[in-house]
Amino acid sequence: MTALSLAISSAHAAGIEYSKQSVAPFFEPGNYAELSYAYVDPKIEGTDATGNKIGDMMDDFDLPSAAIKIAPTANTALAVIYEQPFGVDTEYPAGSIFNNSMGTTEARVETNGITLLGGGKISNNV
Repeated sequence: MTALSLAISSAHAAGIEYSKQSVAPFFEPGNYAELSYAYVDPKIEGTDATGNKIGDMMDDFDLPSAAIKIAPTANTALAVIYEQPFGVDTEYPAGSIFNNSMGTTEARVETNGITLLGGGKISNNV
């Protein structure tokens, strides 16, 4: 039972954080922009502890992101970063150890994140 619990909790942990919320675009030299898109189709399936077959419990999802950095001078910069950092899209089939009800149970979480970064260098002596 402990091994099953560890497997379940690690599957959920992997599903909730989609990105690492990177601020790397802010450190690119000069003006900078990037667009990113990923399509993910994970598969989690098998049999539960009672021997019931469990079909694919994960739906596919998209991971769009964008960043723009403007450096009006050599010593100042402003960046805006958009992403969907956290989410989960699971379905628990009826009659499995995960779902005792008669119908399918779903868990869905979707987030949007906007990060605004600003910085500047005053002088070499400060």
